[in-house]
Order: sequence, then C-alpha cells, then structure tokens
Amino acid sequence: FKHQWVVAGDYPSRTSTAYFCELIEALAQQDLQIGIEIAAQSTESYAAMASAGARSVTLYQETYDESVYESVHIRGPKASFDWRLEAPERAAEVGFGRVGFGILLGLADPTQDFLSLIRHGFYLQRRFPNLDLAFSFPRIHEAPDDFEIPYQISDDDLVRFYCATRMLFPQSHLVLSTRESAELRARLAHLCITQMSAGSSTAPGGYADNSNESQPESMETDPDCDRLKPTLQLMGEQFPVTDERSVEEVADWLAEEGFEVCWSF
Repeated sequence: FKHQWVVAGDYPSRTSTAYFCELIEALAQQDLQIGIEIAAQSTESYAAMASAGARSVTLYQETYDESVYESVHIRGPKASFDWRLEAPERAAEVGFGRVGFGILLGLADPTQDFLSLIRHGFYLQRRFPNLDLAFSFPRIHEAPDDFEIPYQISDDDLVRFYCATRMLFPQSHLVLSTRESAELRARLAHLCITQMSAGSSTAPGGYADNSNESQPESMETDPDCDRLKPTLQLMGEQFPVTDERSVEEVADWLAEEGFEVCWSF
C-alpha cells in the first residue's frame, strides 16, 4: 500500500494541527502518499498539513439541504454548514491536488442532493482546473431504531448516480466502499468505478490485532483505502460491512476480470 489516510473524529483538544502535521511528516518520510479525512480545517491548518506532506483531502458534505443538515448536526464545529461546504475549496487553495467529496444517500432528497453535488464539482473544476476530484455515494442501509430512513435508494438508482457522474466528470475518481454487496460492486466495477475498498473495518480500533492488542504496522485507513481484514470485532461501527471478502480475494477477482490492480494513485 502506497496511499495512506490519516483519519480522525472531531476532537479539537486532542487533534490539533500540530498533531496532524507530526503524523503526516512521519508517514511521508516512509515514502507514502498521504491523504487526510478529518474535520473541516482552516486555510492555515490545511496549508500546514500540505507543507507537512499531505496531498489529498476527503470530506463529505453528506447533504446539501441546509435544514436537514442542521437537524442531524446539532452542535459543535460540524454544525456550521458553510464552514464544511467551503472546506474543499480552502484545501485546494493551498495546493492539495485531490479532493474527495460526496453525499449520504437516503438522508435528504437524493435528486436535489445529487444536483447540488454536481454543481459543487463543476465549481471546483472551473476554479482549479488541475484539481483531481473524487466522488462517492454511500447510502444508509441501517439506522438506529428511533431513526426512520427518509429515502430508500435502490441498487439501480445508485448505479444511475455513479454513471451520471462518470459522464459529467470523465476524469474523476469514483469510489465504492464495502458497505455494498459483492454483486453490486462487481456490476459497478465493470461500469465506472475506479477505486474500491476491501477488507475494511469501520469501527474505531478495528484493525487491532487481538493476539497482542497492538496496531498493525501500516496506518489505519478509511473506507476509501484497502486494508487487511480485522481480527477484532468492536462496537460502534460507522456502517456495517457487506462485502466481507479479503483484500487478496478482491484483488484476485479484479485481475481475473481483466482489471489492472493499482495500489497508489
């Protein structure tokens, strides 16, 4: 693996700019391509991380419907819709070469969210012609008992969103996580997907080795990157993993289907 993600929740007292820069510098010295998937940062903070060696940013808006956004982001820095919306632009301004963003399908009107995402992409493309864009369309499969999923997104609808994005942004990266089934991932791989995860864990600490309680040598990554299958099942998963094939199984399948398997961007 050449591309590694620094992933963290929104915990300002512990996840400072200096802390992230220390991690990024250490990883960059190992000849790794570093991306970050963290809370929205200031222009100064993004500039410091770019100088430390980070090259890509992933930050999903989740929904472009401000009223829905406010209803699910009640407090804290993440509650500011505009601060989050403008974060990809701040990152691109200081030299990040790739920006990944997306919507959480099922949270708000999917058609309107998709159109807003496309407009956002076109805006960034016009302003930063050399910027690599990455799109992802995670959808809600399960939710807490007291939360009713507002919109149900079918497999065919998900395929339509990805295919439309490929036609509108022919050079973009299209990312698909393990929350979808192996069958659907195979279908999309043959249609338009360019990046696929495997062996993912979505629980904090999910890549720990339960034989000695140590972390693996490689850094834990987000669903955008491949990792070895976890040996420890923990509570608090971000979303359930549906495609449980190992990294080796997915890589072998891709090769058998005639795809070139790449481990870096």
